[in-house]
Amino acid sequence: MKLLNMQISFKLQAKKKDFQAASDADGDVRNAILQVTAAVWRCIGEAAVKRIFAQIAEDKIKLDKVKSIILFWKFAVSTVFS
Repeated sequence: MKLLNMQISFKLQAKKKDFQAASDADGDVRNAILQVTAAVWRCIGEAAVKRIFAQIAEDKIKLDKVKSIILFWKFAVSTVFS
């Protein structure tokens, strides 16, 4: 049980840091965290990502950026493998 509590605590701390990074002044940092969010989205789906990264999901600009990254990846993969 102690290990489970540590994992949950770590995940909550990581979420807070991720959201702070998404609001960073450096565009490369913001873009990197949005790419990570897009990668997680592709792995576990939209509904789960919106729960985990609620603050990013509530920001329309950031959410649109994540969706555009996913579309770019889909286009890039379909172009390479066609």
